[in-house]
Amino acid sequence: MKKTLLFAASIAITSTGFAGTIGENYEASGFSLGGYTSFYSPADSEFSRFTFSPNATFFPKQNLAISTGLFFQSEGFSGAKDKYTELSIGASYVFGYDEMAQTGLAQQVGASAYRGSYTDSAGNKYDPVLFITPYYRVDYYLTERVSLYSRLELFNLNLSSGAAETVNNYLEVSGGISVHFPNSFRDWSKIFNK
Repeated sequence: MKKTLLFAASIAITSTGFAGTIGENYEASGFSLGGYTSFYSPADSEFSRFTFSPNATFFPKQNLAISTGLFFQSEGFSGAKDKYTELSIGASYVFGYDEMAQTGLAQQVGASAYRGSYTDSAGNKYDPVLFITPYYRVDYYLTERVSLYSRLELFNLNLSSGAAETVNNYLEVSGGISVHFPNSFRDWSKIFNK
């Protein structure tokens, strides 16, 4: 019994040495992987929509992020589906978080540039679109490395050739999950030196 208690205590003490903070996620050379997926199909229709959107973020400097992502959506009835694909690159600044906390909120503001292509259910391809979207994002850290996020967009700038309107106003709220890998994760020797 004493050996079991001693072993449990040593595991608890050692694991606290590995615990990190939210602030470590935003240090230079850290990165995160995230995204979301969804499937929608009403019970009384053959319509369905599938969405898949992974993303990756890199921190070249403290609190400054560069991100890239993919957005794929397929929707329609039975075999006739419209397909939309976007590639994005963006930059953002993170603020409003407690650097020493292990859970809690972090905020960021940024903008992403998107280049998208659209193919309708008949197989017709349309001219690629190019637009820039400013956004506001809030991450809630469930642990020091895993966060749920919500992103708010209010407008975008349509830079596509022949676009009828340059500014498109709308409201979009999206959400997802991110896993963060701070710079300190790269030095695995720390684990073996404990």
